[in-house]
Amino acid sequence: MAALYQSLGSNFRTVILTAWDRNEAKRWMLNEHVRYDLLIDKGTSILTDQAWKVSQVHEIMGMGWPIGLYLDTDPAVIQEVLAMGLTTLLVSFKVKRPNWMPAHTAPRAWDDLVAFLDEQRDADGEAFMRREVDEVRSGSGHVWTTDVRRPDRS
Repeated sequence: MAALYQSLGSNFRTVILTAWDRNEAKRWMLNEHVRYDLLIDKGTSILTDQAWKVSQVHEIMGMGWPIGLYLDTDPAVIQEVLAMGLTTLLVSFKVKRPNWMPAHTAPRAWDDLVAFLDEQRDADGEAFMRREVDEVRSGSGHVWTTDVRRPDRS
């Protein structure tokens, strides 16, 4: 991902919006060799992250800086910026194991986890590898939904 930022930063004027502490963001960009023209941190803004990012896009355009490409990991922000008529790129990371995702809510129901894994496999083209799990046992004979066997091809 840093290679994308490096390439864009070396060829285009680059503005970085961050909710990180300013010094932490500068340290990360220095370590990753990311060049930027302007670093804007959220600081003590009371706006939500989504509203803050959209307001910053408006302010940057108000300064007369053309925005050729807007990158973000938040699909809601991408949708709003796209509605302004700007070119956007949603940056996302492949998620195959929901147990690795940070959770600030109650754990998901088992059926929801199984459905999530099935959706991920379908999106990845691995539907042929999916099998149904009849039971989940504990102890030495446990079975998990991430255990995958290829169906017989006879």
